[in-house]
Amino acid sequence: MAIGTFQLERALRVTILWVTLVVLILAHVYSRPLQMRFTLKSIRAAAILGMVLTLPLGLIAREPLVTLASGVFGDSSGLVLFERTVMIAAPIEEVYFRGCVQRDVSLMESAFLYALGMLLLYLPAVQGFWIVLSVVVIGSALLGLLWTWSCQRWGPSAAIACHAVCNLCLFVVPGVLHDWASQMYR
Repeated sequence: MAIGTFQLERALRVTILWVTLVVLILAHVYSRPLQMRFTLKSIRAAAILGMVLTLPLGLIAREPLVTLASGVFGDSSGLVLFERTVMIAAPIEEVYFRGCVQRDVSLMESAFLYALGMLLLYLPAVQGFWIVLSVVVIGSALLGLLWTWSCQRWGPSAAIACHAVCNLCLFVVPGVLHDWASQMYR
C-alpha cells in the first residue's frame, strides 16, 4: 500500500496510509481485543520522558524537521502538523504497532517493523537524500524502541502519550517557530 501511493499528493497519501492502519487494527481487534490500561501517573511519566528526549532535537534541528514534515505531510504549519502528527498519527500508529504488532513480536522486532513502516512513509519525501533517509530510519527505530519500552512499562496509553509529545516536539514546535519567524519577517 505504501509503495503504491508514492505518486499521490502528500496529505492524501498519509490519510490513505492511516485509514489502512485503522482497518488493520479493526481486523486484528475483532479476534483479539486490545487491553488499554491507563493511569494519569503513567501518561505523565511517558509524556515527560518524550519531551525531555525530543524537545532539544526539535529546537536544534528546527529547519530540517520543518522541511521533512512539509515533504511528508504536505504542509508545515503548526496547526496542520498538530492535527496530523499528534492527534492522528500518534494514536493510530501506537494502537497498531504497540497494541496489535507488539503482542506477537519482541521489543527489537517491534522497533524494526516500526522503522520499516517509517521508511515507507518518509521515502517519497526524501528520495535521493539517502543520508537524510538513513537518519530518519535510525531515529524512527530509536523512537520505536522508546515507545515499545513505554508500552511495556506503562501500557499502550502511555506509549500514545509519549509518541504524541515526541511528535509535538519534533514537528509541531519547529512548525510553530517557523510560522512565527515567517510572520515576524514579513
